[in-house]
Amino acid sequence: ETGSAIILNLVRKDAVAKSRELNPKIRNSISRAMKNHRDNEKVQNYGCTIISEMAKEGQSITAGGGIDDIFTAMTNHNRSTFVLRHAVSALEKLARGSQTAKKEIMDKSGIDKICSVLEKNATDRELHLVGWRGLEFLFCEVEDTVGSAVEVTENIVGAFRATTAKHGKDDVIVGTVFKAMLKLATSPENKAKLNFEAADAAMTRVMENFSGDHKTLRTLYTSFIKRIQHV
Repeated sequence: ETGSAIILNLVRKDAVAKSRELNPKIRNSISRAMKNHRDNEKVQNYGCTIISEMAKEGQSITAGGGIDDIFTAMTNHNRSTFVLRHAVSALEKLARGSQTAKKEIMDKSGIDKICSVLEKNATDRELHLVGWRGLEFLFCEVEDTVGSAVEVTENIVGAFRATTAKHGKDDVIVGTVFKAMLKLATSPENKAKLNFEAADAAMTRVMENFSGDHKTLRTLYTSFIKRIQHV
């Protein structure tokens, strides 16, 4: 634990530790620590946090099994909100920093894994906020495009229901959810599946939590409904 904590402190505070020269050494140390201490919540939390911090600085830590380490931490500590927050945040930052990392995350069912985490840990606000921010980006197959090749799955629908049920009065989270779901409402198949969900009373109840002058959220909701109605 001490070694991981020291490296985390270096990555956060020392610009030298973020240099590309030290990146392989840090990456290998973190990967070894995470592999050798799979059941240790603190080590996994530090590991995911470090990967997230380095990805934020534009550093790649995917080589050597970084993404697999994150997925394993999510599985072994699926009730630890601390590990899950940093794990999901790391996945988001890695995906934003590299199309290669993004493809690996998607190829390894990263979207369903994130959605499953959100559904099973419905009450944690920070987890759902970072989770849907990551999903919004992952739903768009190619950066800066509107279309998505992601298919609507039961896990996505489950995460949508869980988030809106527990955080339906949080305008920031609801807005993020609607932005993400808009990315899915492109293909006829996805529109048909989302249309069924939109007809559910839960969607109406969510919007009833907000006043009519909440223009940003109302615009997102209206755009979502209009898009899915044109199958």
